[in-house]
Amino acid sequence: MKKGFITQDHYAAIPYGKKQLMIIFDGEQLEIVNTELQAKKFIDDHRTKPGIGTVFVDSSSSVKMKKSRKTKNK
Repeated sequence: MKKGFITQDHYAAIPYGKKQLMIIFDGEQLEIVNTELQAKKFIDDHRTKPGIGTVFVDSSSSVKMKKSRKTKNK
């Protein structure tokens, strides 16, 4: 039986079946892998991906959003 591990940022790789590890983050099952090395690589890759709904803002630009005005058609 494999041993699992938990990272400081709350990823967990727990034993699954006889020879696999299941990766869990924030209560969600992310992936099933065969080795601890695969688990660590998956976690490293997952950390760098933006989350759903993530918006990247370029703070160096001074672009201001303008309110759109409705025009009346005559």
